[in-house]
Amino acid sequence: MSTAEHTVNPIARGSRAEVRNPMLKLPEVREAFESLNPEARAALVAMLRTISRACRESADHAYRTRKPPMYTYWQGLAVNTRHLALAGRGAVEKTRGS
Repeated sequence: MSTAEHTVNPIARGSRAEVRNPMLKLPEVREAFESLNPEARAALVAMLRTISRACRESADHAYRTRKPPMYTYWQGLAVNTRHLALAGRGAVEKTRGS
């Protein structure tokens, strides 16, 4: 095989936001963020990012102490809260642009 064949990703992922962030597929999430005033939305996004960071730190600690179930739990929470924060950030950007 050539080098080019090794670097090609056989499974292409979509570039749409809904594919990258499953929280954007939920209309309830979009509607909830859109119903908040900009200050509350920004505060919620900041809080979600802080929670995501803390969960990631807990996941790293669980990994270092060889506790795979706890690593998986904390890593999943980190990803979900980060997706929510990004969904909220998108709602904030939409209201600024309008």
